[in-house]
Amino acid sequence: MTWRLAQISAMTYYEMRMLWRQRLMLVLVTFMVLMATTQALIWRAMSDDAALIAALNNSALQQYLNTRVWMNLLWPSVYVPLLLVGGLTVSDMLTRDRRLGVDILLSSTPLRRATYLLGKLGGAWLATLCALGAALVVLNLVGRVVVGPYDLGPYLQVWLGGAVPVGLLQVGLCLCLTTFTSNRRAAVAVILFFGLACLAWGSGWAARATGWGIFNPARPFIFNYYWSGWLDSAESALLSLAAAQLSVAVGLIELAGVGLLAWLWLCRHEGRI
Repeated sequence: MTWRLAQISAMTYYEMRMLWRQRLMLVLVTFMVLMATTQALIWRAMSDDAALIAALNNSALQQYLNTRVWMNLLWPSVYVPLLLVGGLTVSDMLTRDRRLGVDILLSSTPLRRATYLLGKLGGAWLATLCALGAALVVLNLVGRVVVGPYDLGPYLQVWLGGAVPVGLLQVGLCLCLTTFTSNRRAAVAVILFFGLACLAWGSGWAARATGWGIFNPARPFIFNYYWSGWLDSAESALLSLAAAQLSVAVGLIELAGVGLLAWLWLCRHEGRI
């Protein structure tokens, strides 16, 4: 067991470094920062809210209104890149080994398929967490400069309760889905289709259907809760934290199911456990 943990840890660190060397995670961070900054600048230039908030003499009320504005601008700017770009960052993790012949070398070692898959998943998750951490720091500065002083508590809650579970689940599912593809082009096509389908399923009637909303891989309950439900008492009855947490739990079960299928696929096609 100790040896397997050492193997997983080594693969996790190596894969994390490979993702950052390929600048894929940098693209994800840049996409989130540019999208949020652009929306904030447009809001400040075209909306009268900025002037009205600045004219208030109540600093506590100013901070509350700035928080509402920034959260509404920030969360979609983080959510959309995670669904579209987050999966693409891991599209080459498995197919790269096949293209370069690394899988043949790994087959000559006592590395188990489960250890291999967990190492890849761990590297993708660690790189994603690093990307989210970098975006958190940069966008905190952007929000304070463009929007104004706001409450740091809700800002951190959006990242920890919304961005982290959505990002990790999306990256994990996309990585496992690439197991069934034969090359990079096929992997990119599958992940693009999956990401676009998630965005389509995450809006409209599909997001409000209770059963489908829970099982929906776009996690619409998480998106809707952190976009409006948790700051608006009128919406909180419909968009509860419990529903968002249940969506995360169901997402973990879905990830475990897809991961099991990916492991069985590797075992069958490579003839080893």
